Amino acid sequence: MSTVRALWKGFLRLGNVTCGVRLTGAWTAAEATHFKTLNRQTREPVKAAYVDEQDFLLLEADEMVALKPLPEHVIILEGFVFRAEVDPIDFEKPYYLSPVDNPSTEPFSLLRDAMRKSDMAALATVVLFQHERHVLLEPLDKGILLTILRSAKEVVPASKVAPPKGKKPKAKTTH
Repeated sequence: MSTVRALWKGFLRLGNVTCGVRLTGAWTAAEATHFKTLNRQTREPVKAAYVDEQDFLLLEADEMVALKPLPEHVIILEGFVFRAEVDPIDFEKPYYLSPVDNPSTEPFSLLRDAMRKSDMAALATVVLFQHERHVLLEPLDKGILLTILRSAKEVVPASKVAPPKGKKPKAKTTH
C-alpha cells in the first residue's frame, strides 16, 4: 500500500520555536459523492454567502477572493488545556500531523512528549483550505492528532433537542 500524500504543509509555532509539519487526512473520501450547485443557464457554480437562514449575499469571484483569509501556513499554538476539558461534540474532522523533515523532528517530538506526559492538549489557530480554523492538538503514537473544532454557532445544545411527542413507552419487564 502506498503512503498517503500530505494535504497541507506548513509550520507549527510555539513562541520562538517553529518546526515544519505536514497534515494528512485521518479519513478517506474515496467513496464520497460531491455535489456543486450550478446556474441552470450558464452552468457556472453558484457562489453565495448566507447572512441567515433566509437571506444570502451573492458574490462575484473577485469579491470571494477578497474575503478569503491569507494562507499563512502556520499553526499558532494559543494555549494548553486538559484533554478532558474539551467536549467531543466540538470535534469536526481529524488529521495526522507529523514533522516534515529531520531538523523538525526534535522540536515536534519535544512538544508531543510534553503534552503526553502532562495529559494536556494544545489549542491553536490555523488557516486551512482558505478558512481560519480553531484546532485541538493532542499526542497520538509518534505524531500529533490535529482535530478541527466546530464553532459555538455550529453546535446545537442538547437542551434545544425536543423530546418525542406522544405517550411515553412502557418499560419492559423481564421474567
